[in-house]
Amino acid sequence: MADCVLCELAENKDGVVFENDQLSLMLAPKPAASGHLLVVPKTHYPIMEQVPTEILAQLWTMASKATVGLFQAFQAGGTNVIVRNGPAAGQAWSHFALEVIPRSQNDGLNLMWQPRQLGEEEMSAVEQRVKEETAKLG
Repeated sequence: MADCVLCELAENKDGVVFENDQLSLMLAPKPAASGHLLVVPKTHYPIMEQVPTEILAQLWTMASKATVGLFQAFQAGGTNVIVRNGPAAGQAWSHFALEVIPRSQNDGLNLMWQPRQLGEEEMSAVEQRVKEETAKLG
């Protein structure tokens, strides 16, 4: 896509550390930590719901392999694999990507949130809504 930063990076091989026919593994243009990687489909898909299932499977497999590389290259103590799907979720690019971030103890990167405590009635209502919608998935 003409105005997509990730499509342009993949096409120009800027920061690309691995690729195959379907995806590119690249350094994040605005990294949260050294070694922050993006796993992106080569075909432009703005959100996860548009990515074909077989490509999603390849993306997750590549993310898993990338974590192995990050553990070895950076002696990471862990990794975060993040999906930011849509603007409300903080998606920075109009191109779906999995983000793989190497972590170490006390690295200062705060990805934690305060869990909400739902009452029994609210939890029951949420469960019912989700069941109704997921039943339609087939």
